[in-house]
Amino acid sequence: THTHTQTDTYTDTMVVVGRAQQLYTISLLLLIYILNQADRQLVPTLISGGLKCNNTATNTLTDDVNGNSAHNSSSLDCISFSSLEEGVLKGPAFTVVFGVFGVSLSYFADNYNRIIVLAIALAVWSSATCLVYFVREFYQLALLRVFLGVGEAVCNPVAYSLIADIFSKERRALVLSVYHLGVYMGGGVGYVAAAANSTLGWRLTFMVFGAPGLLLSLLCVFTLTDPGRGASEKKDDDIVVQKKNYNIINVFRHMKGSPPFYILIIASCLRQIAGLSLGAYTPTLFKQTFHLSPHEYSFTMSMIGVIVFVCGSIGQLISGYLGDKLMSRSAGAKALVIFLSQLVAAPFIVGVLLSPNRDTALGVLCIAYITAETWLGPAAAIVQDVTEPHMRAQASAVYMTINTVIGGCGPLAIGAMIGDHFSFKGLNDVQSALLVFVPVFYVLSGVVFALVGLSLRHRHNNINRSKGEGVVDVAVNSDDAETQTDMNTPLLNESNSASSYS
Repeated sequence: THTHTQTDTYTDTMVVVGRAQQLYTISLLLLIYILNQADRQLVPTLISGGLKCNNTATNTLTDDVNGNSAHNSSSLDCISFSSLEEGVLKGPAFTVVFGVFGVSLSYFADNYNRIIVLAIALAVWSSATCLVYFVREFYQLALLRVFLGVGEAVCNPVAYSLIADIFSKERRALVLSVYHLGVYMGGGVGYVAAAANSTLGWRLTFMVFGAPGLLLSLLCVFTLTDPGRGASEKKDDDIVVQKKNYNIINVFRHMKGSPPFYILIIASCLRQIAGLSLGAYTPTLFKQTFHLSPHEYSFTMSMIGVIVFVCGSIGQLISGYLGDKLMSRSAGAKALVIFLSQLVAAPFIVGVLLSPNRDTALGVLCIAYITAETWLGPAAAIVQDVTEPHMRAQASAVYMTINTVIGGCGPLAIGAMIGDHFSFKGLNDVQSALLVFVPVFYVLSGVVFALVGLSLRHRHNNINRSKGEGVVDVAVNSDDAETQTDMNTPLLNESNSASSYS
C-alpha cells in the first residue's frame, strides 16, 4: 500500500492518444494559432484601411444642428483617436496585457483541464474580435483590445503543454515547428484583412475573422481530450506521475537548477530583438530605399507576405526535423541547429539591406527567411524538455513573456537611431540603423543558442552519471520532498524518464 502525506499531491489520469487523434489535435491547434495571429493583426492592419478617421478634408468632423459631432459624409464610418492613442492600441493595450495575463493565467493551464481553459480563452478573444463590430468610441476599441490580449495570452502555454504530453520528446521539435507555422500562416491571413475590408468594410471584417473562433472553441470542448500531464513520458504501468499545484514561485524555485532554461531565455530575447526590429521596419526599408510608388509598394508588400508565409514555414519545418533527427547523437542538437542557422542567416540579412534593387532584395530575403526562421519550434521544445509536466504552461508563459517584452525594445532602439538621423555614407537612415543592429543580434543570439546546446549536453551527462551511480531524484525541490513517503512507488523524474527533467 502506498501512502502520501500531502493532500494536494495526486495522480493525473492518463489517456493514450492514438496517431489519428495526434494528427487531429495538432491540426486543430494549428488552426487556432492561425486565428490567434490573424486576429491580433486586425487593428494594426485596418487602422489605415478606414477604421481610424484620417482627419483630411474628405474625412473630418463637423457639428450638426444639435451641436453633435458628425462626419460630413454619411457613408463615412470611422473612429477618431490621436496618434498616441493609436500607439496604445498597437502596443501596451495588447502587449502589456498579453505578458501579464500570460504568466498569471498559465496557472490554470497547469492545474485544470487544459482543453476547457483553451476553449474559454479562444471564446474570449474571438468574442472581443466580433464585438468590435459595435464600437463607436476609442475607449470601447481599447477595452476590446485588452480582452483580446487576455484571451490570446493563454493560447501558447496551453498548446505547448498539450503538445509535450501528446508527442514524445524525440518528436517535439518538429511538431512544435508545425504548430509555429501559424505565425507565418496567420501573418498571411492578416494581409487578407485589407482585401476583406475593401469589400465588406472594417466592421464586418472583424466579425468574419472573429466568428470562426467561437465555433472552434466548441470543437475543442467536444472533440479534444486532455491526455494528462506527463502522458508522453509514461512508458509503462509502473510509472506514476504525481501532481502538485505549482504556482509561479514554485516554477522559479524549480528552474534555479536548470541553467539551460535561463540561457535559452537570453538567446531568445536577443533573437526577438533582431526579428521584431527587421519585421517592424521592412516596409519602411523597401519604400525608402527603392523609392516605390503606391502601386509598387502594395505589390512589394504582397510579395513579402508570400515570402514570410512560404519561406518562414520551410525554415521552421527543416529545423524541427533536423532537431529531432539529431537528438540521438547530441542532447543539445535542437539548440545547435538554431546556432548554425542564425550564423548562416546573418550575411543574407546584410545582403537584403545592401541590395541594389528591389527584386534582388526580395530574392535574398527568401534565403534569409529560410535560414533565420528556424528557432521558434526547437526553442519551444527545449522549454518543454527541461520542465516538469505540471509546470510546463507556466514555464512557457514566463519564457514567452520575457522574450516578447524585451524583444519589443528592438524597434524602439531602431526608431531612436533613425530619429537621430544616424546613417552611413551612401545609405539612408533606415538601412544604416538596421545594418548595425539586426545582423549583430542574429550572431549574438546564435552564439548564446550554442551555449544552450552545451548546457543541455552537460545536463544530459550529469543525468546519465546519476543513473550509473544509482541516484534517483524523487523530488523537484526541497518543498516537494515530503510528497512521497513510500519510495517503492516510482515517480516520473529525470532518473527514470526519457524526458530528462532538470
